[in-house]
Amino acid sequence: MIMLNGQKVPGHDVKVRASFRLEDKDLSGMSSATDTAEGGIKPQTLSVSLIIKYDDKADLTRLIAMARATDTVGKRMVYDIYNETAQAGNIRKVRFTENFSYTEADSQRMWNVSFTLREFESVPEKIEQRQEQPAATEQTADGDTVGSAATDGQTTETPSAPAPDATEMHGTVWQMMKKFDAILGG
Repeated sequence: MIMLNGQKVPGHDVKVRASFRLEDKDLSGMSSATDTAEGGIKPQTLSVSLIIKYDDKADLTRLIAMARATDTVGKRMVYDIYNETAQAGNIRKVRFTENFSYTEADSQRMWNVSFTLREFESVPEKIEQRQEQPAATEQTADGDTVGSAATDGQTTETPSAPAPDATEMHGTVWQMMKKFDAILGG
């Protein structure tokens, strides 16, 4: 049995299958390493299948209306859920998601109905929201300022030192090249 916002979901032979994904990304590239990056625990989903008899067509219509229902801002309706499987997974709130299908089973005069409910405000999501985010740190650079601001808002240039001669700029390599050039007669 499933109850959404206190209303029993209609139908017979109700089966609920719960699942969730543990996201990770392979970091091994072309190697045989087993490194992965964790991507978190995704919300649980409940896959529901049930049967509604042709005589209970109004029940199917009501269930379709529940799946299509939206709140005052146009988002799909969130339902409080009661179901043993949902309770075992600590699922308290859900909304219809992905696929809702109903298929005629003429020989038995009924519809096979299946749909998916996704957990809303999952426990891992709540834990993640409660964790403190690390504070941003201000980055600074070491060194001297190239220009300085004048009091009137204009910048003034700092006087530059005379350009070093080639020997000072290139050091030992330049001196060795000059010696080779002298030996070779250049």
